[in-house]
Amino acid sequence: MSLTIKSIRNIALVSHQGAGKTTLAEAMLYSAKVVNRMGRIEDENTVMDHEQEEKSRKSSIHLAIGNFTWKDKKINILDTPGFMDFISETIAAVRVVEGVVVVLDGSSGVEVGTEIIWDKLNENNLPRMVFVNQIGKDNSNFNQCLESLKESFPGVIFTPFSLPIGQAADFKGVIDLISKNAYSYQNNEPQQMDIPDDLKEQVDQYYNAIVESATEADEKLMDKYLADEQLTEQEISEGLVESFKQNLFVPVLVGDASHNAGVNILCDNMVRIFPSPDTKYPYTVKKVNDEQTVELNADSPFCGLVFKMASELHVGELIYLRNFSGNLKSGMEVFNSRTGKTEKISSIFSVNGKERNDIGELTAGDIGVLVKLKDTKTNDTLSDKSLGAVVDIIQFPEPTVSLAVIPESKSDEEKMISGLSKVQDEDHSFKYYYDSETRQTLVEGLGEQHLEVIMAKMRNNGINLKFERPIIKYRETIRKKAEAQGKHKKQSGGRGQFADVWIRFEPLERGKDFQFENAIFGGAVPRNYIPAVEKGLKEARKKGVLSHSLTTDFKATIYDGSYHKVDSSDFAFQIAASLAFQKAIPLADPILLEPIVEVEVTVPSDYTGDVMGDISTRRGKVLGMEPAGKTQKIKAHVPEAEMYGYSTTLRSMTQGRGFFKLKYSHYEEVPREIMNKVAEETKARKEEIGE
Repeated sequence: MSLTIKSIRNIALVSHQGAGKTTLAEAMLYSAKVVNRMGRIEDENTVMDHEQEEKSRKSSIHLAIGNFTWKDKKINILDTPGFMDFISETIAAVRVVEGVVVVLDGSSGVEVGTEIIWDKLNENNLPRMVFVNQIGKDNSNFNQCLESLKESFPGVIFTPFSLPIGQAADFKGVIDLISKNAYSYQNNEPQQMDIPDDLKEQVDQYYNAIVESATEADEKLMDKYLADEQLTEQEISEGLVESFKQNLFVPVLVGDASHNAGVNILCDNMVRIFPSPDTKYPYTVKKVNDEQTVELNADSPFCGLVFKMASELHVGELIYLRNFSGNLKSGMEVFNSRTGKTEKISSIFSVNGKERNDIGELTAGDIGVLVKLKDTKTNDTLSDKSLGAVVDIIQFPEPTVSLAVIPESKSDEEKMISGLSKVQDEDHSFKYYYDSETRQTLVEGLGEQHLEVIMAKMRNNGINLKFERPIIKYRETIRKKAEAQGKHKKQSGGRGQFADVWIRFEPLERGKDFQFENAIFGGAVPRNYIPAVEKGLKEARKKGVLSHSLTTDFKATIYDGSYHKVDSSDFAFQIAASLAFQKAIPLADPILLEPIVEVEVTVPSDYTGDVMGDISTRRGKVLGMEPAGKTQKIKAHVPEAEMYGYSTTLRSMTQGRGFFKLKYSHYEEVPREIMNKVAEETKARKEEIGE
């Protein structure tokens, strides 16, 4: 077919984990004759879950793209992971589409992940329809799902566009409420059937609700409808398109993707009412190094956004690009706004999972994959050299979980940093860095499963790393005033070493770190040696007396001492200051401080008791709880040391329905009853790494 921007539909499939998005995508491709048989997640042969880690986990990990033609329209389907550890993939998908299909499990209705994603869709003001999936599954109930939607998202008009004939074990087919055709799905193929008599009245009622939804965006149509005047098919069709585009209602469809049931009706409605990319024009972008803005249309110079990167053996980096304007052709040179350099486009592909088809040209509004670019990364804008534009970047979530990694061999150590750097380029919710205080390489992600998948990917690339518990950055401080003499005297032939200082140590309020004062009068210690005393204290405080952790929130005052005209030196006074520190701090009631994080846990209301109980066992303090739809947000302060492994625990405790985010809050005193044990364990770990 001849591809134009008006014939393109970019649609993301989103849901809570386990609702069947990948199976739905498979059914769409099968219905459109892209594949000749439907793959199954259990058989590890679906188009979208094509990476080995996804196959072994029986779960989507990465954003995958497929495309098919339906009634002369090209539909790009972006299949996203449902697990919250991989929500950055969903956020990337949402950024480059014009509409979304929210998939519900027919037996569960709205779940935590559904609500989180719904908020993201609201942020982007994206039109959406709901597909109630797995309606043939035990305990599935379409009406209960409909009520679940209305309860979870009050104020939203949910309008059924299809209706199940039976459900759960009695599921027999689906009714298209617009055409008023009914279908059964023996052998995964739609076959027309009669609408059961007991559903005909309900079909008419729902059809009237559809007509009413079509009038939401047009006062004249609304007046005509309220006056009981007959609307034409064209008026209904155009009204639905406009009302849907303005998010004035949400169509709800039903089916069972594992049997290809209801998928034909869903696809019909996707091409019927989802907006094409040209309805979003004009796109506003900025010029590079300039506050000037430019408005883009389909025939403007080329401009596209890289929303995903992936690596493939023997191919290299795959660059996933959404084209916002102009046509991109093989052989073109384009400008990268981040690097300020040009890249030559060698090949352009359309993709179905891992299968690629060289198309040579990417039409405005379309999505494709580029290869063999020198330095292009996620969130880069590529544009025609004459345009030099910057598209607003995708705002990815910040990491919440941190683990230390160590290489399993010397050869792995040499490859580790380049491997981690490559992953960081591809995944903007992943970070790594070397912590000079703990001497550990730390990786950060959205959950332990997120990090486990990254490590598995690196192992597949021949880099073997293993996790290690991060060393907590404890701090030490004092609660009393104390003073001590530090005297360093050494004579071993030739010039000796001599320095003598008296230093007073006193506590400061939390957060004041370290202060140094010179109170020497009369030249007991010459002024030129005072900086050496301060330097010696700064070095000494790095290795506290309790746990070898940094000592903080104290003031040190040198008030007396002596020197030798020949044997004194900066080095000697540094040692003397350190000796005074080591003598005085044990007399000043030293205590251990631990970092406290502020945790926000979102869980279904049924799990709040278990979650708060678990927080208490982690020495946490619940700050409050607030309702958020069918969920509760629990805020708490918890010692960072107690958060290790929390992502896995929360997932197990809430059957995967809870998630959390955290940020550093402050330091607090470690309880006396565990202080000595924590101090000894921390000191031992630091000695292991040679600190």
